Amino acid sequence: MHEMAHKTVAGELAGPVRYTYTRGPDGRLYITGGEVQIRLKEGRTPEETVEIARKIRRAALAPVNPSPQDLAVASRAAALELKALMEMAIKEEDRSTFNRLV
Repeated sequence: MHEMAHKTVAGELAGPVRYTYTRGPDGRLYITGGEVQIRLKEGRTPEETVEIARKIRRAALAPVNPSPQDLAVASRAAALELKALMEMAIKEEDRSTFNRLV
């Protein structure tokens, strides 16, 4: 469930779910771990990067009990979002300055 929560929210940014199995005393295999890779990437524009970063953060925090790794991914996504928002603010400030000069 934990990994599927990540995959469901991340959509196209997620790789396949991979599980680790352990054979129990009854001879059956049980899932004892798992992971799903989520691509942390920038978009073509700062606006697209903000959307991607927000989706990644939602995916990282999708399970009921996020792991330390999940929290680290959410933190990196928040940093990526902040960087893109700063780029947007700088572009807007440059436009405002230009308009005042013209």
